[in-house]
Amino acid sequence: MSVSDMSVSDSMAETLKMTIELNPLRESSFYILVCIAKRPIHGYGIIKETESMSNGRVKLSNGTLFGALKRMLEMDWISRNENPELNSREKVVYRITEKGMKVLNAETSRLRSLVNTTKELDLDLKSS
Repeated sequence: MSVSDMSVSDSMAETLKMTIELNPLRESSFYILVCIAKRPIHGYGIIKETESMSNGRVKLSNGTLFGALKRMLEMDWISRNENPELNSREKVVYRITEKGMKVLNAETSRLRSLVNTTKELDLDLKSS
């Protein structure tokens, strides 16, 4: 592989990464980031807090949670810290990174814009 081939591959990887980051977050990913933004938290805490914040609408399985955490770690939205002094369930905590806060802020702004659009249209939306 030549140097020019490597830069094309790197460029494609960066483009793909940016595309992923610019798409709306899944509801579960949004709640996970919100949990982690509030304070450093372990996986089980994220599961319980997400369910509570969503009034039971979002129930994360271990597979869903850890798949999302893996993606967020790869995209540098969160960091993983281990504390060997804690019990096994609370040993690993996740923290939001600066990049993760930017993603969360962008998604929050996007959601606010959607809500504001309905307000501007003066739609009489009733909760069911």
